Amino acid sequence: MYPLLLFLLLSLPLPTLTQHPGTYEPEHHPPLPIQSCTPSTCTPLSTSLVLDADWRWLHSTNSTTNCYDWGSWNKTLCPNGRTCASNCALEGATYDRVYGVKTEAGKGNLSMAYVTRFDYSQNVGSRVFVVDEGEGEGQGQGEKYVMWRLLNREVVFEVDANVEDWVPNPLPEVFVGKGRYGSCCPEVALWNANSVSASLSAHPCRIDRQTRCEGLNCEDWLCDRVGCDLNSYRLGDREFYGAGKKVDTTRKFTVITQFITDTNTDTGTLVEIRRKYIQDGVVLEDSKSSVPSIPKTSGIGDSYCRKQKAAFAERDVFAEKGGMAQIGKVLAQGMVLAFAITEDQEGHMLWLDSNWPVDADPNAPGVARGACANDTGDPANVMWEASRAKVSYADIRVGWIGMSEAAVKEIFDWTGLEAARLQRPIKYPNRYS
Repeated sequence: MYPLLLFLLLSLPLPTLTQHPGTYEPEHHPPLPIQSCTPSTCTPLSTSLVLDADWRWLHSTNSTTNCYDWGSWNKTLCPNGRTCASNCALEGATYDRVYGVKTEAGKGNLSMAYVTRFDYSQNVGSRVFVVDEGEGEGQGQGEKYVMWRLLNREVVFEVDANVEDWVPNPLPEVFVGKGRYGSCCPEVALWNANSVSASLSAHPCRIDRQTRCEGLNCEDWLCDRVGCDLNSYRLGDREFYGAGKKVDTTRKFTVITQFITDTNTDTGTLVEIRRKYIQDGVVLEDSKSSVPSIPKTSGIGDSYCRKQKAAFAERDVFAEKGGMAQIGKVLAQGMVLAFAITEDQEGHMLWLDSNWPVDADPNAPGVARGACANDTGDPANVMWEASRAKVSYADIRVGWIGMSEAAVKEIFDWTGLEAARLQRPIKYPNRYS
């Protein structure tokens, strides 16, 4: 089992200093038409993807000298942030060949490769954000993030998280640097997952916009870094998610995230973020806790989070930072959607799919999060053990709560009637492939 992180994330856009655009590589955003759905129809939006600056080539405006190289900043070009922005240019991206990010023209399908080899180099992982092409000047030049307002809505996508054809690379090296500052903002991790474990989590903040942080403020002062999570394995159900399990990660399945308000309206107060799956035409609610003191629910809410933190002997930072009300506030103003495939340089993904904290009793409530061993997930090993890992997303939709279950029922009803009329066995067409 190879612990990679595949995730969809809702966060806030980051205000930045003016950055020079590079001239060596043109930027053309790969189109990803996400469907916006009402009870009567679904309409493809003019949406595309833009690559996170962390993966881009940053070099001197006057030469090809790197501004950031081998895990550290060039002290001449970048003695401070403002000077660095003035001296450096950020290049465009060749999404497919260099970064392994592929979309199908005219379709809402996205695939992301973990390791992409090109020329005499290689790229590891990627993160992309959804932008609105309608705001740009010409195709592939969308300049604004799409702000998703999701109260009383659901986000749906089909995923293929199966990893195959691992080919070893005997000489991997990882060069990562740390800066003085961090970035804090409210987040909703729609799907932190790999083929072993999956988690839905929410992370409220004292602030309602992306903010630079430093030192202890980057831990748990401004934001709930750990968050409140829903992980079926951690809640005691070891047979719900994974290869050959109830949600079988060796095959495609659909992930549904619903943002429930107290009035079931767009103006109501957020009370729960609910998780469901669809596989083989069957709707599956996320498994419910087997821990007696934790509510048996398939979603995140204030009561669930409060009792989960108590049962797992954790500080309730989620409530301290405003809980569901604070998450609902930023959902109302709009959040940005991100897709990523990456490793975990510090925690080795053990917080998702192994025992965490690593020195805790694995039999204590909430410690076991997945079936991976504690010595797995080192990025240097993952790079060669899972060098051909990939994830594919399809049929990405945002719309009214219950639309996916209604579609399954419609297919079932139509197929059942047709089979009865023709006296043939029922076959379930897969609308999500």
